[in-house]
Amino acid sequence: MTSKLKTDILETVSGSGTIALTNQLSGMTTASLPTLTSAEMPAGSVVQVVHTQNQNTGYIASTSISFVASGIQASITPTKVGNRIMVEFVSTMATFENANYIAVRIYVGGNEWASTNNYQAGFNYTGGTGEKYCNIVFCGELAASNLNAIAIEPYFKTNSGTVRLAHSGSSYSLKLTEIKQ
Repeated sequence: MTSKLKTDILETVSGSGTIALTNQLSGMTTASLPTLTSAEMPAGSVVQVVHTQNQNTGYIASTSISFVASGIQASITPTKVGNRIMVEFVSTMATFENANYIAVRIYVGGNEWASTNNYQAGFNYTGGTGEKYCNIVFCGELAASNLNAIAIEPYFKTNSGTVRLAHSGSSYSLKLTEIKQ
């Protein structure tokens, strides 16, 4: 059973006046709603997201056994010291060589992010011809130590031969998310 309350006039408790309710919501827009600043958001709120992606990339290849820049970059400027920056990187990779691997490290402002160490994926296929494919995924976080922009870029290397962090017609994604603490 549902209930309905119909009234023409609401009076204040003291009886000193009436409260008009006619069309109180008409004309209301999002502009009339209060703006919530990042300072007013509760902990765990997403403050901002920066995302770079290419859904039909060309080759990003290397034969280097030392880490080289991928050219995939994103930068975020924290709004508050101590907020967390979530880093998510996803890419395909390929090689023609057997028993090859790709190692990837995340660099912050041109310096290796020590907590990422080496994360790698291997191509331990024997025999066969043609390219071998694999996905590589990294998820990590860092604390904003100041309000300067934080530039993030994956670097990569191989143990031998040519490796492709991205291959023609593939995609990659680098997303940075600031979370309020």
